[in-house]
Amino acid sequence: MSHSMPQLLLIWLAFLVFDSQPAAGKPRVLRMGYEHSPPVQLVDARHRISGPVFDALSQAAARRGIQLQWVFCPQGPDKSLLGGSADLWPLMADLPERREHFRFSPPYMRTKYWVMTRKSGNLRDLAMSPDFTVVLPPGKLAQVMASRYRVYAPHARLIKTDHSTAAVSMVCRGEADATLIAQGAGEIFALRQKECSGNSPRLHALPGAELWFGIGFRKDDRGAAQAARLLHGELLQMYAFGVYPGLRGLCDAGLAAAPGFTPDCGEVRYPRMLKWLRD
Repeated sequence: MSHSMPQLLLIWLAFLVFDSQPAAGKPRVLRMGYEHSPPVQLVDARHRISGPVFDALSQAAARRGIQLQWVFCPQGPDKSLLGGSADLWPLMADLPERREHFRFSPPYMRTKYWVMTRKSGNLRDLAMSPDFTVVLPPGKLAQVMASRYRVYAPHARLIKTDHSTAAVSMVCRGEADATLIAQGAGEIFALRQKECSGNSPRLHALPGAELWFGIGFRKDDRGAAQAARLLHGELLQMYAFGVYPGLRGLCDAGLAAAPGFTPDCGEVRYPRMLKWLRD
């Protein structure tokens, strides 16, 4: 039986399409990127991850039959996903600035940003000082929060640091007037800083600084999108049946989960932090 040239071309194209599909019984292994992000994501000296987010998503993936490969990506979610180092990111803030390239599962965690100052008083009044200095911790989220904080401190001088603990230390030592810290991780840093033991830093709620976190992925990755939705759905099921392993860790961190998981437990777990609040 002979074939014309167009028929042979169609057969060859069909073979290429078929050959590029994953073999039956061998589902795609999805790379879940991570970085050190205490207290919910902890990375040791050998780049091994632990913490409530890792525990919860690992169990959700096992229950759904999703194969995850956890990959250390210190460059953060944006560069890792766009550069192809990771397919998924376990905890990624849904920001308008990111929606051109990324999509997100429904959120399963939320947090707030605070302004920590060495002096007490109204935040707007403190920021009116002509030499008011704000030290910024590293990361994209801190930069986004700083742009929002500019509304309340338009004349503030901004200084960047390489680590959140350094930012808190500078405020406690009087080398800066304020810094931005995330609820949960930031208070842990502040409580542990020796420089802060002799004074009482004040925390001011930053209006409009509530962030929602879901599982992030590139907007053109359909496989990762499906996996993110399945993982989020499994987290809901795990919480409904009382097997959500990361829940206690979130509460201990002073964080709150998104609707459908748990109410805000920060007031119960963080009484010392709340004593600092001066709005």
